[in-house]
Amino acid sequence: MPKKALPVHVLGMFLCGMVLQGAYQYAEQPPWSLLISSINHSPWELTKPFLWVYIFWSFIEMSCHRPHLLHYVSMRILSLHLFGGLSWLVLSCLKGASSAEWLPPAILLVTLTIAEIVLWQGYRSPCRTELFFVPIMVSFVLLFFCLLFCTLYPLPLSLFRP
Repeated sequence: MPKKALPVHVLGMFLCGMVLQGAYQYAEQPPWSLLISSINHSPWELTKPFLWVYIFWSFIEMSCHRPHLLHYVSMRILSLHLFGGLSWLVLSCLKGASSAEWLPPAILLVTLTIAEIVLWQGYRSPCRTELFFVPIMVSFVLLFFCLLFCTLYPLPLSLFRP
């Protein structure tokens, strides 16, 4: 992807994530929407729709641009972890600090932008992340399992509390 298309790419992923945020409420609460939308306002639930969009966009981009596969997948998963970790950390810290409605979407947009910039800077660098492809894929499988399992059975941590 050209670097000048990065703002359009981030904005498109952000808008898709915002649409999925309300899918549970607007779709009259069907069971399938539990997995892709935000149910309460915990940091986990606020970030979950954006993670699904991020994963889906990665598959589309991988099939269209045909980058160097191992290096691209490694960097994409690392940036996915960066986005999730950074947004969960900031949202957890600021959870009770402000009641402003615009704050969580702004935090998610900023962390999504940072993750995408890191992805493309890392993809262009000569860093050999594909040497760690197996542990990176294991971490992705664990994150994917958490996306499914922790939605239905949230752990008793502050990350999952509204």
